[in-house]
Amino acid sequence: MSAPSDHPDHASYRATGFGNRIGWGHRPALLLIDVCTAYWTPGSPLDTSSNPASAASPEAMKRLLAAARSSQIPVIWTQVSYRKGMRDAGLFYAKSKQLDVWEEGNVRGYDAVVPGLEPAEGEEVVVKRHPSAFFGTELAGTLHLLDVDTLVICG
Repeated sequence: MSAPSDHPDHASYRATGFGNRIGWGHRPALLLIDVCTAYWTPGSPLDTSSNPASAASPEAMKRLLAAARSSQIPVIWTQVSYRKGMRDAGLFYAKSKQLDVWEEGNVRGYDAVVPGLEPAEGEEVVVKRHPSAFFGTELAGTLHLLDVDTLVICG
């Protein structure tokens, strides 16, 4: 996909040959990253709902999810989870204490799924402890086994 024409770097990308369309591969998948109520609940330490683009994203993700499921392409979810005591959160927790919303047994409920954005039976759920869905997870191997060559990423 090319940079949108209203993006400040659009002209630069086009002039240098970047931003060309490459098209779809033969086996796309939808990757939904960390879709939970922590991001869209007032009072959550991770709430982004005051940003209009963020507030609109759950509905956009629902449309993407419906299209993926109706097209029978793989749907893969990531989910953050930490053991009680945050012992497995590492240095990232030292930097970002609000990560405890994903601590096992946390009663605030911000780790809950967004209604309408729940993994279905048979869809992959990759548990992660770091910001990247690819670092320290089995995601790359899963994509390879599914023969995925194109990702639509949201979350």
